[in-house]
Amino acid sequence: MNKSSAPRRPRKTRRSKQEDVEFSKKEESTRKWLTDSFVLLNELRRKDRTFHGLAKEFRFWKESLLAGYVKSKDIAHPRDRGAVREGILRSFLTNSGFLPKKYGVSKMSTRVASTSGHISNELDLVLYDAEESIILMEQEESFQVLPIESTYGTIQIKSRLNRTVLREAFENIASFKRLKPSHKPTVQFSNSRRPNSLRPFGLIFAYESELSWADLVAELKLLYSETEQHLVPNAIVVLSDGHFMVGDGQRAVLYNPDIAQLSKPVIFGFPDRANDVLHSFYSMLMELLRATTVSEVPFNGYYDVPLVADKYSYEFIFGPFVEVLKCAKHGPFAKKISVQNMEKLIAWCSESTAFNWMQLDAEIFMGSSGEENRRENSHNVFVYNPEARPLSQILANDREMTLPDGEKAVAKVLAYDAVHLLSTGQRILIPQHYMPVILDPCPKCKSWEEFSKNNMPVLEDDSK
Repeated sequence: MNKSSAPRRPRKTRRSKQEDVEFSKKEESTRKWLTDSFVLLNELRRKDRTFHGLAKEFRFWKESLLAGYVKSKDIAHPRDRGAVREGILRSFLTNSGFLPKKYGVSKMSTRVASTSGHISNELDLVLYDAEESIILMEQEESFQVLPIESTYGTIQIKSRLNRTVLREAFENIASFKRLKPSHKPTVQFSNSRRPNSLRPFGLIFAYESELSWADLVAELKLLYSETEQHLVPNAIVVLSDGHFMVGDGQRAVLYNPDIAQLSKPVIFGFPDRANDVLHSFYSMLMELLRATTVSEVPFNGYYDVPLVADKYSYEFIFGPFVEVLKCAKHGPFAKKISVQNMEKLIAWCSESTAFNWMQLDAEIFMGSSGEENRRENSHNVFVYNPEARPLSQILANDREMTLPDGEKAVAKVLAYDAVHLLSTGQRILIPQHYMPVILDPCPKCKSWEEFSKNNMPVLEDDSK
């Protein structure tokens, strides 16, 4: 989603503004009548029983949340104010007694990571497996990183919805739902009607909205159409007004597998006429928690995570000892591959023929056919060579060496780097000749042309 690419919204007419006002008045009148009826009935039956049902409890908690929200308006600093409002909802989840203890609730700024090396944006509140989850990283009880395998979902908590805040919430949820657990299928189905998903859920919870009901529906329609369906929020709740879901025109859907199948999403709005929006929020939350499957955390998979270029994961096969290049002017810098060059490599592999790596090395460095390796390691590596140069000339260099007896000798040495594209499973050799085309230059030189002015030879690996 790109804010600059969003279509220009038509200016609201006087008539549409009046319609918004009339809708709000009608909804408020309906809500007041239903609430007054409930209060009266509750008063009449107070002496007859002690427990009046969860409806009363949820209405009490809704009033408590809104009161805390109003009180927090006295806090001057926006970040402190936001933290308090996150705490108000967190307190409801942890102190009301409604949330089973097996579901943990994050208490600090949280990001979620995957073994692919990807990490989410900052998330307001994360629900995780309290019994099996580990903490990958924690700093002074103010920041933590959790593994995707043990997280159920996130709730993005917003004070007052507007277009900017709503778009940011969509982006944060998308960054979270984009993460994939290790070695698991995306969807499993249970014997019940509820589909079990290994993709986590995302909810947006706001205390109120700057947008009218009609404008909020229009904005949601826009954002749902711009975002890949498997990355959108499962529902949006506005505590003062009601909640919104997405569907297919016939019914609203909640679960990830159902949302992912929508071709033309339709927004369903449910005004809070019976003062039960908090109960609706809790019901959706519990349904999503029960529908989301968590798994054991692959501890060793997080020990040394790969590099990333946007959605792609990769690693340099020869290890960290050769992942540093030197700039004579600016010092050492780490090897990186941009997403554009990553896609260039993937496209090359799709159009090229793979080689037997062991056989290739045997032919170039030992003059052997490597026939004994042909069957065991068949066609397992690509060579990036768009200029179709002889492989013997670009995969090895002649280097003069001094032998122990003082004699000089010429030996062949590696003249390529090796990259494993984890996202596609491909391995590719990148000759030094092409490294300026594929690797990012020194970040301070900013270009290989500038790098070449500051360095002789053009590219030198510090491992050599």
